[in-house]
Amino acid sequence: GIRSGDEFLCSPSAIQEELKAMCAMPPTPPPPPSSSQNSRFGEGFVKTADASNTDADSDDDLVPYAFGEDHDSDLPAPPCYLRSCLATLISSESPAHFESALGTAESLVRAMPSDVVEVAVELTKVLLHLSDTYSLSDFTRLRHRAMVALAVCCPEQAVPYLTSQLYAPNYSIRQRIDVLEVISAAALELSTPWSSSQANIQPPVMLSPLVSRPWEVEVRERLKAKTRVISKGPARAPPAAVANRFAPMAPLFFFPLMRGYDQPLGTLDLLGEDSLVLGSLLHTLGVVIHAARHTPLLSRMAAALMDFVWALRYHPNIYVRQGILFAMAMMLDVTHSFACIGELEDELSEVVQWLHDITIGDSDKECRELARQSLAILKTSLQEVNLDSQ
Repeated sequence: GIRSGDEFLCSPSAIQEELKAMCAMPPTPPPPPSSSQNSRFGEGFVKTADASNTDADSDDDLVPYAFGEDHDSDLPAPPCYLRSCLATLISSESPAHFESALGTAESLVRAMPSDVVEVAVELTKVLLHLSDTYSLSDFTRLRHRAMVALAVCCPEQAVPYLTSQLYAPNYSIRQRIDVLEVISAAALELSTPWSSSQANIQPPVMLSPLVSRPWEVEVRERLKAKTRVISKGPARAPPAAVANRFAPMAPLFFFPLMRGYDQPLGTLDLLGEDSLVLGSLLHTLGVVIHAARHTPLLSRMAAALMDFVWALRYHPNIYVRQGILFAMAMMLDVTHSFACIGELEDELSEVVQWLHDITIGDSDKECRELARQSLAILKTSLQEVNLDSQ
C-alpha cells in the first residue's frame, strides 16, 4: 500500500485478495454453552438438538407402522335398530355395511324390540331372497340363524310365510331346502325347555317369630340342632316347570307342509324329479312331530304322517326312503301311548312286515339300520300299551 501521512491507501486488487482470503477461512464455531445453561436444560440438550438436525434428512427412511388384522377402525358401526338393519340389507352397496347388518340381524330380532312383529314378515322375505353378492365367508350361517330367530320369536308371522313359500313357484331347490331347515331348527328350539336365570332361585321362607309353629316343626328343629352332620351334599332345588312353547304352534308348523306335495308345479315336482326336496320334507316332518311330543294334536298329526309315508314306502330314491324311515321312527317314538297306538292299530301288522322286509332286503345300509330301530321302538311301545291295558 501507499502511505499518505498516518493513513494507508490500499489498491483495489489488494482489497479483492483480502476478501477472497476471508471467504476461504472456516466459520468460527459458536462458544460452548455456559454451565448455567447445562444445569437448566441438561447435558444432552445441545446433543439432542444437533442429532435432530443431522437426522432431519433421514425421515424418508422411516418404516410406517403396520396395523394388524384386528384394526377395525374403518369398519362401519352395526345397526342399532331393526328397521335400519332391514334397510341396509335391501339397499346397501357396501360389502362392509352389508356384512355388519347381516351379522347383527339375529341379535336384534332376539332382543324383541317393539317393532319386531311388524317387520317380521318383510325381514323373513328379504332374508329368504337374499343372495351372497359379496361372497361372504359366513353368509349361509348368518342368514340361517337370522331366519331361525324370526321363526322362534315371531312364529305366528314368520312360519306361515315360510310354509307358504315352500310350494310357491319361481323358487330354487336351495331356497326350498332352506325353508325346511329353518322350520326344523325353529321347532327344536321352541320345544326345548328354557327358563330365565331367576327360575331356579327360590326366595327363602321367613317365618315371623310371633307366629306359633306346629309342634312337629319344633321337634324337627331341635333334632336338627342336636344332630352332627359330617358331610352333606349340595342342596339341589327341583327343576321348575316350564310351559312348552311349541305345543300351541305345532299345527302351524306341521299341517301346511303336507298340503301341496302331490300338486306338481312348473318349478317343483316332489313326486318326480325333485326327490331331494321330498327327502328333506320327510326329515323335517319327522323333526316337527318329535318336537310335538305330548301335545294335544299329536294323534292327528301321527295319523296324517302315517298316511303320507305309507303312500311313499316303495320310493326308488334312497334319500327319500331314508326320510320315510326317519319320519316313521320319530312318529313311533312319540306315539307310545294307548290313544296314539289306537289310531294306527289297523296298519300295525303291515308296518311290522314292511319294516322286517327292509331290514333284510334294502340295498342301503342306513335304511336297514333305521328299519331295525323302528322295529325296536314299535315293540317297546306295544309292550308298554299291553302293560297299561292290564
